[in-house]
Amino acid sequence: MTVWLADSCKTNLKYVVDAMAPERAQLLISYHYFGDHDIPHLFADCNPKPRVFLDSGAFSAATQGVVIDVDRYADYLERNAAHLEVYVNLDVIGDHAKTRANQRYLEKRGLHPLPVFHAHEPWDVLREMVADYGYIGLGGIAIKRTARFAPWIKRCFEMAGDTRIHGLGVSDWTLLRAFPWYSVDHTSWGQGFRYGQVPIFDPQRGRFVKVWLRDREKAWRYSRLLYEYGVSPNDAALWTRAKRAQLCKVAARSWMAAQEWLTQWHQQHDGKERTTKEVELCPN
Repeated sequence: MTVWLADSCKTNLKYVVDAMAPERAQLLISYHYFGDHDIPHLFADCNPKPRVFLDSGAFSAATQGVVIDVDRYADYLERNAAHLEVYVNLDVIGDHAKTRANQRYLEKRGLHPLPVFHAHEPWDVLREMVADYGYIGLGGIAIKRTARFAPWIKRCFEMAGDTRIHGLGVSDWTLLRAFPWYSVDHTSWGQGFRYGQVPIFDPQRGRFVKVWLRDREKAWRYSRLLYEYGVSPNDAALWTRAKRAQLCKVAARSWMAAQEWLTQWHQQHDGKERTTKEVELCPN
């Protein structure tokens, strides 16, 4: 499994690059937020250069009343395709026919965007997709209480067969364990900067724990983990914005450790048994 870390803040993305060095960071960026910057320019001062997954950002754009032009998106992809490992189709929220038309248009221009099947779309759309592509995305589930989509996701995996699946905006730990995702992306890794807590993965327990910033007791309760990720508990207990880079390092490296743990987990467990058992634990 590959976990792509997403953020709309350029500074946070660069912190991730620094945190993962000398390994290459795995970043998802949105065309909606970064479309004015070509990839080589955006990461010109980063060493090593990150691996980049590009999302169109159509959902974010739609919520802000912005319409993304498919021609301009195609132009951007043509200029930057060599610097992108994956790039997503320009989906039109609530219009699967238009979404499919954009996919065909981009393909006619010689591009190979990742097609996306969204929650609430007809199942025939997915049947056609898995017949034509070996790698697809599942979208429309990056909302609160994501786990309630477990039955829908389960059916998608059953219909997909050997088709590889990417989960757009999937960070729910039960879902990550329950289904053999090929890849996922999310912004949850950076919630510490937004909600005052840092998720830290504990490989020994196979789960995340939350360290609240400016909480000395909890910071020292998880001192072993914090030290293993290269920071002092005081960086969390005595939080200031100046420590943002250190805690970004913890969050990014935690998710890379989770990625390794999940990869081993899915290799060791039978997919059908695992999926059936754990989906029952997901709330409806």
